[in-house]
Parts: sequence; structure tokens; C-alpha cells
Amino acid sequence: MKKIGWFLPYRIAWTMGAVQHSVFPAIRRHTFKAGINMALLAVAFSSCLLSGRAAAPAAEPASDFPLALGTKWTDHLHEEIGTGVHFQGILEKFDKGNTLDAAVITEVVGSDLINGEKYIRLESRMEGTPWLTQWLRQTASGLVLSKTINFEQGPEVTLMVPPQKLLSPDLKAGESWDWKTKDAALVMRIKVVGPAAITVPAGTFHATQLSYDATVQTQIGSITVEQRRWFVPGVGYVKQDTETRLGEHLLSHVVLTLEKYEPGPGAQPGRD
Repeated sequence: MKKIGWFLPYRIAWTMGAVQHSVFPAIRRHTFKAGINMALLAVAFSSCLLSGRAAAPAAEPASDFPLALGTKWTDHLHEEIGTGVHFQGILEKFDKGNTLDAAVITEVVGSDLINGEKYIRLESRMEGTPWLTQWLRQTASGLVLSKTINFEQGPEVTLMVPPQKLLSPDLKAGESWDWKTKDAALVMRIKVVGPAAITVPAGTFHATQLSYDATVQTQIGSITVEQRRWFVPGVGYVKQDTETRLGEHLLSHVVLTLEKYEPGPGAQPGRD
């Protein structure tokens, strides 16, 4: 089991394993992860309106992220990769040259204790193939991520040290916080951009836009990850847009959009 101090949030987490065999040989010695998760890159998806009408502003707490057992989300993942970068592992079978399109289904399947705390377990499959498992917990300080298992290139267990804070309780415009590793090798800045209306296949929503930005210094240069997420209380992330670059060179651009929501027993559906 690997303990690491950084994992960029992404509702469906993804591994930059594709980079390892790019035109940059030195990258082969490094693995970079961008977490959506829920997740790609936090992995929780929540109740979504399937109608085209705008969702009314929610009465729930700003960071309410329903995690009822049996809750299921279907997302569409579109990824474009830069020159010299190649898809690997389970992503190869969806390769269309320099782009990839696939359906990702995530479901709340149970709970486990991690360091004495109860975390909700979510499992994601890409076109039926196991892809990612994540453990989330709603706390007084917000939604946190503690552990992942990435199946993209074989089961790889990762512990977040410390647990990664994905959402704050209030999500006030202009609010920001840093998440960093214990050795401060990586610092991620999360910022609440503010209210935003957004339309995805699942419907039109009144959302809160957030940014998740991080920079990693490596032997071959600076790798930057810039992610924009749109979160709806009682709904979850309805869209995530992530760009990863080595200097000015694009490594990957991933867009994840919500298509369908199936609430578990006892889950509170979104209101139209």
C-alpha cells in the first residue's frame, strides 16, 4: 500500500500513466495522478435532475454530498492527449488516436473504517471494466477523500496523507484553502469561484464553480494541473474540466459530464 501526500481531486481519479511512454523519456520514471473522484479525477456523484429545467437553489448545506447506499451516476468522459502522449492500460481499447470517449458508472457500494473513521466506498467502472474505488467522508469541515484504488494499470492502493479536503461546508465565493503533503512537496490551492449556471446532459443547474490548481516540480520541468468543477448541493459534481501540462506542452485535457443519476434507497432527489 502506497502512502502519498498528494492526489489532485477529480471526481473520477485518473493516472497519468499514459505520459510514461510519451516523447519525454524522463517521465517514465514518474507517475502523476490527477484526482476527479468524485473524485477523476473525488468520485462521488449525487442526485441530478434529468429534466432540462433549471434546478432551484438548494436548501441543503452548501457542501451536501449525498452518499446513500446504492446511489449510482453515469458520466461521459472525453479525453484529448498531447503530441507524444499515449493511452495505456484499460484506456487503450477506447483509443481513437489522440482522443478517448467512454461511459463511466459510479455506485455507492458500502463503507469501511480507515484509521477508526467510517468512510463511504464508491466503485467506478469504465464501460464495465473496474477503474477506480474511492473512500469519502462528510465531516464538519467538509467532504474529504482518504483512500483510492486505481485499476487503470493494475490495482494500486493510495492513502491520502493527510486526508484531502475536497469541499468546505459553506462554499462562499472567494473562499480558498490549501491542501499539501506532509513534506510540503506539493501544495494544491482550492478556490470557490462563485455561483454559475451550467447545462449538461443531465439537465441545467444552479451550481458553484470551484478551481483546483497544483504544480509539481520534477527533473524534467514543472507539471501543472488546472481543474474547474461545477458542484450542486444534493447533486454532486455535474461537470469537471482538467488540463495537465508539462511546461507549455499539453499532456491531457479531460472533460467529465453527468448524464444520468439513479438515487439509492433513502436518497433525496434533486428538486426542479
